[in-house]
Amino acid sequence: MNAEDLYTGLTAAGYPVAYRAFKTAPALPYICYLFVTDDDFHADDANYQRIDEYAVELYSKVKDEAAEAAVESALASMGLTWSKSEVFIDSEDMYEVLYTVSVVR
Repeated sequence: MNAEDLYTGLTAAGYPVAYRAFKTAPALPYICYLFVTDDDFHADDANYQRIDEYAVELYSKVKDEAAEAAVESALASMGLTWSKSEVFIDSEDMYEVLYTVSVVR
């Protein structure tokens, strides 16, 4: 799986999706995703298995459990596991639910 596959899979959640940020933000809720780091598996002095860590960010005006379920369903359908956290962004008056996923290439 690569970044394009992740994008395609996230669109199945039914919300606008962009890498890192939208040039003009659409109506909430929407999804942004970005590469964070790699966590490659090393063996025999080589990067044996490529593993990329991505942040998938769901932004919403209110706590939106239906949107969260849609994102989680999209991630599960791609065979991805995730960890999840949530913050309220006071300056933007919106919620961010952050999913951290590992994508094996």
